[in-house]
Amino acid sequence: MVVRETDDVGSGASMSEQVLFRLRQDILHGKLTPGSRLPSLRLLSDQFDTSLNTIQRAVSELVQDGFLETNGRAGTHVTPHPPHLTRIGVGFATAPGYSVSHWSKFHQAIHLSLQAARLGNGQRFVSFFRLSDSGCSSAGQQELEDDIRRHRLAGMVMVGPAWSMDMQSQLIDPTLPRICISRSGESSIPSIMPDSSAWLDRALGTLAGRGRKRIAFIDDMADGLSLHDNRRTDLLMRKAGEAGVISEPVCHQHGSVNNPHGISQAVRLLMSLPADRRPDGLVICDDNLIDPAVHGLLQSGVSVGSVEDGGDVDVVAHANFPFTVAAPYPLIYIGYDVRWMLARARDIILDRRTAEYAPMANADILTPVITADEFNLYNDPLNAGSRSDAHKPHASAPDVRHVHPGAYSSGS
Repeated sequence: MVVRETDDVGSGASMSEQVLFRLRQDILHGKLTPGSRLPSLRLLSDQFDTSLNTIQRAVSELVQDGFLETNGRAGTHVTPHPPHLTRIGVGFATAPGYSVSHWSKFHQAIHLSLQAARLGNGQRFVSFFRLSDSGCSSAGQQELEDDIRRHRLAGMVMVGPAWSMDMQSQLIDPTLPRICISRSGESSIPSIMPDSSAWLDRALGTLAGRGRKRIAFIDDMADGLSLHDNRRTDLLMRKAGEAGVISEPVCHQHGSVNNPHGISQAVRLLMSLPADRRPDGLVICDDNLIDPAVHGLLQSGVSVGSVEDGGDVDVVAHANFPFTVAAPYPLIYIGYDVRWMLARARDIILDRRTAEYAPMANADILTPVITADEFNLYNDPLNAGSRSDAHKPHASAPDVRHVHPGAYSSGS
């Protein structure tokens, strides 16, 4: 069921509902601006030709919803930051505690970044979980429907996977500004997504720059591709050639996060190839695969590190900054700042709200690729007063990375 931000109070509404509707509409459409004072309850009573109790009930509900605040003798005012201008919903198909195939490290990074966000200017993110549950109405669905009905959202950010977007969209009024954060632009609404092509270029270029020549890939099951589909392998081999390195089909191993043993075994097999074919560079394309891949490296007994340090293999690992997966080896983390994704989504939604509901662009937005060292030079785009389009390096920024506790610790 789509819950709409209605502009019609409907027939049969009580006087209290009519007053509530009129006052809310005056706030939503700028007749009552943030910080402005309402007429006294008695003047409103005369204006609507109704009792003081009816007016009080309507005002109390708007206070509860965050549109009004009462200040004793100073009267009742529109809040400086009413929710329809500052409160941004973030929808997840599932929730923390689900299996890694449904609640990945990417979802966890988004979730933790939302909890740590300090937006300022009254802005805030509000999370809604389990929006793709079928056959029942989850608490998250009910909360979202209620907030939309009460006009308490400036917009909605829907977090992938792509298969959940249509299900989530069914809950949301299409007039509410929406944008999705997803692995691929497969949604009918604008998407902020990783620049996977640039990520591969950066990973391969890094290994080539460190003197590595033979590259292997540990890849997840690409969207919609079967084990017998060679398109992904062809892409990786072409990218390797463009970077001046070699990768043969046997060095493209992919599997599922639900089969970690298979991933570990694939790494062991790669490291057991003859010396003239054994990879000296490994690219882990998904941070959910790091733990089993590292387990395979440990079992194979190879030395991970640079040529200068006597390492047999350099390992580039995907990262969703600021959260990386801990490992007993010096992994080279390359990835995306999920805070930038959230900040970009916030800016697009709020810009639309302040531009008289201008149409949202349909073009997908690619997230910049960065290394761990580069990440440490950036200010937090979710900090108060920051915008995603002003996300510039700051030479003295401290290392603020956190890590997912990997399955292995130093010395294991």
